[in-house]
Amino acid sequence: MLVEKLLAGSVSEGLRLEFLARAWGRILHVGHVEWYNQGWREAAKRAGDPRSIEVERFSPPSDRGLDIDVVQDFMLHDLDWVTRFLGEEIVALEAQGRCVMNDKLDEAEANLRFYSGCRVRLRVSRVESERRRRVQIEGSKGTVTADLLLQTGKGAGMAGHPRRDPLEAQWADFLKSLQSRTNPMADAAVGVAALQIVDRVRESIVQSTGSLDREDDSALGG
Repeated sequence: MLVEKLLAGSVSEGLRLEFLARAWGRILHVGHVEWYNQGWREAAKRAGDPRSIEVERFSPPSDRGLDIDVVQDFMLHDLDWVTRFLGEEIVALEAQGRCVMNDKLDEAEANLRFYSGCRVRLRVSRVESERRRRVQIEGSKGTVTADLLLQTGKGAGMAGHPRRDPLEAQWADFLKSLQSRTNPMADAAVGVAALQIVDRVRESIVQSTGSLDREDDSALGG
């Protein structure tokens, strides 16, 4: 089964699905499609050992996804690939967010520090005037910026040609898992881990603003 992200509405529900898939010997793949985006992978390769990562994921207003907030909908993608890519413990996390047009968070920012000292800044919004997906990685070999929509970039020898469509790559991984009966790159355990880090970000927002809904309209920092 290929399940669109989020894997579930809560960590406990996600753990239950993970258990059932394992108990019944089923393939359960979560649709964390950004893991298959070659744009950030190429940028990371060119930048070398990462010292800082900044990601912007912005979109214009839409009627889709309004049953969840922007952390669950947009930021989950970047929390997923950043934490899996670095493979380190998060030693500090601060986040803030606000509602703009809807009853749930429309904008959010999270700042994370990992065990190695790498600092990550994630910014998301579903009420911007234009669609933008951009990552900038500063590393031991230089600073590289990539457009995650076009999967192109510049800096430190970054190539400028389009790469494989992430959805196509995700489907290929899913079909390979079915044929080989092995876990996909984004299995149930990955889905649960993403839910856990999303909860940490949302809890930090509550601590900074007191709410996750329109009852609090605190402005984001600069």
